[in-house]
Amino acid sequence: AQEVLIDPGALTTNGISADTSTEIGRAKNCLSPEDIIEKYKEAISYYGKYKNAGVIELEACVKAVRVLAIQKRAREASEFLQNAVYINLGQLSEEEKIQRYSILSELYELIGFHRKSAFFKRVAAMQCVAPTIPEPGWRACYKLLLETLPGYSLSLDPKDFSKGTHRGWAAVQMRLLHELVYASRRMGNPGLSVRHLSFLLQTMLDFLSDQGQ
Repeated sequence: AQEVLIDPGALTTNGISADTSTEIGRAKNCLSPEDIIEKYKEAISYYGKYKNAGVIELEACVKAVRVLAIQKRAREASEFLQNAVYINLGQLSEEEKIQRYSILSELYELIGFHRKSAFFKRVAAMQCVAPTIPEPGWRACYKLLLETLPGYSLSLDPKDFSKGTHRGWAAVQMRLLHELVYASRRMGNPGLSVRHLSFLLQTMLDFLSDQGQ
């Protein structure tokens, strides 16, 4: 058999070729950051033409958002997410719906859209107790609702509600507090429910209607 000789100078201590010309050639064939996103857009447009490719289309959107988040291109990432919201995935189980909304929430948080993130987490919370679920998950619902508080500029510390320093949309905040009251009561924790209701009266009294009071 013919002996194959290897030039020791051609290898580094890691066994990788010291000749960088091949690496340079490989780099030339790599897509630029802009080209990567264009390829994602092209793929998603193709997937969108097929009724049964919804899951693949959604996966491509999610991957594109993560790439754009690394590139700090939040506005473009939000466009991919907006598309992801309307992708038809057919008949999903309640658990799959919760997972979908939770993922959307995480991705919006990743690109700094905190209020959008809170909105989809709240949708996920409501999905945990949908009428079609035989055993509604009130504990999971309550936990998810708590996680939406920062997105709605809401704190459960009364000290953060000194006179004239209110932040955020009071109407949405009151709705969220009502949901915490209801969820804690359905969890079988009336003490926690009263605590949230007392907090609502203490901090939101000026925003309540006469009927609401």
